[in-house]
Amino acid sequence: MKIAILGSRGIPAAYGGFETIVETLSRGLCRKGFTVFVSCESRGFAISSYEGVGILRVPILSLFRPFSEVLYDALSLLFASFFCDIVYILGYGSSFFYFIPKLLRRTLIVNPDGLEWKRRKFGRLSRSLLKVAEAVAVRSASHVAADSEEIRKYLALKYRRRVEFLPYGVARPQISASSSLDLAPDSYCLIVARLEPENNIDLMIQEFSRSKTSRQLVIVGDSASAAYKHRLIELADYRVKFLGAIYDKVLLDSIRAHSLIYLHGHEVGGTNPSLLESLASGNAVVALDVPFNREVGGSACLYFSKQEGSLADILDWLHSNPAEIRRLKLMAFNRYQSAYTEERMIASFCRFIDSIRDA
Repeated sequence: MKIAILGSRGIPAAYGGFETIVETLSRGLCRKGFTVFVSCESRGFAISSYEGVGILRVPILSLFRPFSEVLYDALSLLFASFFCDIVYILGYGSSFFYFIPKLLRRTLIVNPDGLEWKRRKFGRLSRSLLKVAEAVAVRSASHVAADSEEIRKYLALKYRRRVEFLPYGVARPQISASSSLDLAPDSYCLIVARLEPENNIDLMIQEFSRSKTSRQLVIVGDSASAAYKHRLIELADYRVKFLGAIYDKVLLDSIRAHSLIYLHGHEVGGTNPSLLESLASGNAVVALDVPFNREVGGSACLYFSKQEGSLADILDWLHSNPAEIRRLKLMAFNRYQSAYTEERMIASFCRFIDSIRDA
């Protein structure tokens, strides 16, 4: 059975959590005996391979995002639908083209991957179009999947159709003895995220500045908006260190593992891969108090609100209670092992594919 996984920028992962999940899932499915293809942004059409995964190279015009991303997904749908049995697409920006695989009698699985229309980076018109695109995607797909129970319940209730829960999972971290970036173990708090408004980087910087800790706040990630990045730099005090985007897995895993506290401010996605990776690294996690983060972290994390002083108070309390940090680290890794391993994600997807095949 040939499966196409579409909707990401491609593998190897070099952009965000989406791509990390796609790489982990596609390689895992190949090990299980499936023939897997992943769409990858390119300058022209071609087929290549990466560690056993077929790569569908599809052209994209980087200067015209996000319109070019919709066209890229549409071309990926057309490309994949000619020779793949199942098309699994993440996101729904190109949902008006979902008729393509259906015309060719392919099974189309859609994973909306969160509430895109809630993202603050989009204007009012874009949000309205995304709401329509979501409705078209859910109603036109052969099957609908969600990586979060909260998203699954929302979609099932709103659109009155069955939605399969397919939890994400991440690989065990690959940790070196040090991060090689002059970061001593337990000397810093950490954020790993794209620098976008809905990830609340500005809020976390402001709250860290209110805290009394002498430790650093290390931020890994970059932004498509120069204005937003400049705002973050202006908010930061001398304790905040921006490292930019890092895609070397061993280096990034090591930075995570050696951090004292991990801060997570995502609020509109479903299951966020960076939160899973922090649990897998055994971090003491302090996350924004939204249903998606509580679903993933459970009792293994502490939660802050957007109220002024909420995060700062938690940070000050943790820095004076090292035993609590040790307890959170242990609970985080246990949470990862019980629910969000790479093996669990691949097994869930395989069971779902088998149920489709047997239907």
